[in-house]
Amino acid sequence: GLRINWSQLSGAVLTGLLGDGRFAVRQRAIEECSRRGASMLPQLQACLSSDQRLVRLGSVWTLARMVWRSDVSQAATDMLRGTLQDPLPEIRQAACLGLSVSTAKVKSAWIAPLLDDADAGVRRQAATTGGILRMTKLIPQLLSALDRAGIDRSEEHAIVYALIEIADSAAVREAWD
Repeated sequence: GLRINWSQLSGAVLTGLLGDGRFAVRQRAIEECSRRGASMLPQLQACLSSDQRLVRLGSVWTLARMVWRSDVSQAATDMLRGTLQDPLPEIRQAACLGLSVSTAKVKSAWIAPLLDDADAGVRRQAATTGGILRMTKLIPQLLSALDRAGIDRSEEHAIVYALIEIADSAAVREAWD
């Protein structure tokens, strides 16, 4: 990767490196795609439907870095929203994490289904995202999730911490009653 002239790569070649077998090259490709901003959005959109797991995952991580930038936040957020239904849990989890730092509007209705995801990691990240974004509409579902059979300590912690971060004791009391 040290011999790659990153600034001279086309968008198509750059997004192809999101699936490179070398971790450092993938990370640098994510960094460079993110740095280029809006000009990379069409290529990243195409990568989200790739057959290659690493390409899709790299695209999600790139978008997660872009959601806080005012010039591309809405577009990157909308693209991440589409990946919340990806068949791979690591992609759903990364997308959910990316949405937690978005400066664009993220709706609780996007996150709510992930609180019932088959994968515990996705459920933990959904709870965390709900807490970070203070999604009071998720309180009843978060409380119900505490009663889920087989819930592990880390998921329980994520839910409790989300409720603390939402910081709406009246809504918690109302949901409990």
